Amino acid sequence: PVTATPGAPPGHRGHGIAAMRARAGRLGGVLTVESTPGEGTVVSAAIPLERK
Repeated sequence: PVTATPGAPPGHRGHGIAAMRARAGRLGGVLTVESTPGEGTVVSAAIPLERK
């Protein structure tokens, strides 16, 4: 799970995950976050590209 960043303002986690997910969504994409305790976190964004 994502935890608060030390020194982040109260009420802010400091990671911007929700904002990044919203930006990906506006572009027709998705943002996923996978976290395994003791192993780390993987943040992935998939954004469709237009072919010309």
